[in-house]
Amino acid sequence: MTGATHADLLARAQHLVREKDAIEANIREFEAVLQSQKVGMDDPLVDREGFPRGDVDIYAVRHARTTIIRLRNDLKAKMSEIESALHAVHTQAQLEKNMAGTQPPARPTEDIPFAAINGVAPDSPANEAGLERGDKVVRFGHVDVTNHQGLKALSDLVAVSENKIIRVLVLRDNTPKTLFVTPHKWSGRGMLG
Repeated sequence: MTGATHADLLARAQHLVREKDAIEANIREFEAVLQSQKVGMDDPLVDREGFPRGDVDIYAVRHARTTIIRLRNDLKAKMSEIESALHAVHTQAQLEKNMAGTQPPARPTEDIPFAAINGVAPDSPANEAGLERGDKVVRFGHVDVTNHQGLKALSDLVAVSENKIIRVLVLRDNTPKTLFVTPHKWSGRGMLG
């Protein structure tokens, strides 16, 4: 969600959780249909001779089984959406905290770079911010060397920060330099260049 605040992202995550709860309730309803027929998802619907069982409403059971399978797939997709939404909520909360001027506690690893700039495209957001080839990135927003997701955390932060200012600390010729980059769409690939 471009330009979304922490509250917007949180409301979206809560909406997704309510949708997940509705899917789970639906699954339970169709599982109750199977229980009322005294069959599960894998019980045979034919007798030993291959004829349809007379003690089971075969249409109701098949319909319930098919619906449960579809709903379980929907639930899996919804859980993936929720995971992404919660990640965005936490990333945006950290970003807003950093933009409000609060700094994370000092770390002994504060001056250790975790990435190096190997090129900057002309007219890109990175170029506009003043990043140069050879700069060593020490901190990009809240992402630093202590992050265990590597460059994925940086790309995730950029993905939720379109048109928002991100503070970047680099070492240029072993001298710390603070820059401010605003990821946005431009004529090249990505939102940084």
